[in-house]
Amino acid sequence: MTKLSIVKDRSLYKFVLLNRERIDMAYALVRESSSPISLNQWRGYAQSLVSDTAGNAPPVEGADQHGIIVAEAPADYIRGLVAYHVCADLMVGRRLNLDCIAVPDAFDRRAIANALSAEFDRFAKEMACQTIVIPLEKYHAWLSPYFHGNGYSNAEIQVRFL
Repeated sequence: MTKLSIVKDRSLYKFVLLNRERIDMAYALVRESSSPISLNQWRGYAQSLVSDTAGNAPPVEGADQHGIIVAEAPADYIRGLVAYHVCADLMVGRRLNLDCIAVPDAFDRRAIANALSAEFDRFAKEMACQTIVIPLEKYHAWLSPYFHGNGYSNAEIQVRFL
């Protein structure tokens, strides 16, 4: 099992909350990174998660209980994203559920995945979540060794207790 190193220099990417104006821009990334979904499916899903007030605020600052965090390269190019939902869990307290992880093949996806992982670990702590749950679908199989190497467990649903 290969353990990937965490990106220490977060300056490679800026992390912001996706806003409504950029939903269509993010679609190409999602389409490339996941099972086939239509633009209308993506719009409906993303619009249900993003806030009208998200702007390009950093995650946590004004964060709601759900949203989409994007990793931006210089010039505001979206290089990765992850949707999130914060919810109560009877057994562990607050839980951060991650969904729709989009990291394209065209870029350094391991570096982007590392940066996103570091960001959602930080985000979970800021949101006072005790657990992170990440469902990995077949098109994200390459992420499984990475998450296992960084403290997550279970091949189908990745869970990390903070």
